[in-house]
Amino acid sequence: MDLDGKVGFISLIPFRKMKTPEQNKYYRGVVVKHFADYWGCTNEEAHQALSFEHLKYRPNPGSGMPAIPKSTALHEWGTVEWEEYMELLRRWGAQEFGLYIEVPNEVDLDSIPDVYH
Repeated sequence: MDLDGKVGFISLIPFRKMKTPEQNKYYRGVVVKHFADYWGCTNEEAHQALSFEHLKYRPNPGSGMPAIPKSTALHEWGTVEWEEYMELLRRWGAQEFGLYIEVPNEVDLDSIPDVYH
């Protein structure tokens, strides 16, 4: 490969499977929906609240609060990290609010509207 006399570097990082659209559909359509219904808010408000509570996410970086660290950007998570977060939310929902949040194999993802992915 010709780099026109410039030095280049190649970086190799371990492969990790990124979270799937189905996992995101489960999160938005099941996990977040349980919290939103319980709290009486929108799914987006519940998502922001969960992120703030568990990831220390600041939904309005322009407000002077610290921005979300890159490592907690949910869309960049792999499948293992994602399932660990789902388990944390299921456990927290049960302990703090008495919520039973189904695990993915207990849910018919086809019945969840596409608006959630």
